[in-house]
Amino acid sequence: MTSTITLPLVDLAKEIPALIVDLKYATSDNFTGQPAPDYKTLRPMAHPEMAAILRGAAQDLESEGYSLVLFDAFRPESTIQYFVEWALQPENNQLLKERFYPRLQKSQLLEDGYISRLSPHGKGLAVDVTLARRDVPLDMGTQFDFFDFRSHTDSRDIPEHCQDNRQQLKSFLEKHGLKNYRKEWWHFSLRL
Repeated sequence: MTSTITLPLVDLAKEIPALIVDLKYATSDNFTGQPAPDYKTLRPMAHPEMAAILRGAAQDLESEGYSLVLFDAFRPESTIQYFVEWALQPENNQLLKERFYPRLQKSQLLEDGYISRLSPHGKGLAVDVTLARRDVPLDMGTQFDFFDFRSHTDSRDIPEHCQDNRQQLKSFLEKHGLKNYRKEWWHFSLRL
C-alpha cells in the first residue's frame, strides 16, 4: 500500500542546493537489508520550518567548508510500520545484526527507542544527517543506524576526533534550533 503525502512538505533537495542526499532506506544499505516501502520514488521532504532551519544551517556550514549529508527526512507511515514489523520478526540475518545492532536483539530496538511506533519523521519534523568536507563524510565513530551505546551522541567509547565531529554537528544544528536525540548522533528534530 503506497502512502500519500498530505502534509505541507517541501523538497529539501530543491530548497538546499548544497545538500548531499543519500537516502539509505531507498537502498538495501540499511539495518533491514532491503529498500523500505515507498522509498524508491520518495523525494527528501520535510516540514517547511525544518527546511528553513536546514537551509540556514547548510549556508553556515558551507561558509565553514562543510556540507550537510541527509540520510532520512520525511518517512511514510508505511515505512514506520515496516520497521516496527521487521523488529518483531525473528532474527534471520546475522550479518545485518553484526553490522547494525551487535549487542541487541531485534525486539530491543523498539524497547530501547531506536525504532519507534510514533516517529517525528512521519510528520517531516526530524532528519538524520551528518557532516562532510569536500563531499567526504566525517568520521563519527559509528555508521548511521548503528544501534548501540557507541552511537549515543556523547559516547566516550569512540576516538576523540569522532567525539569532536559529533559535537560539531550537534553544535551547528542546535544553534539553528534543532534538538538532538541523545541515543543517535545523526537524529535531529524541531524543538516543539
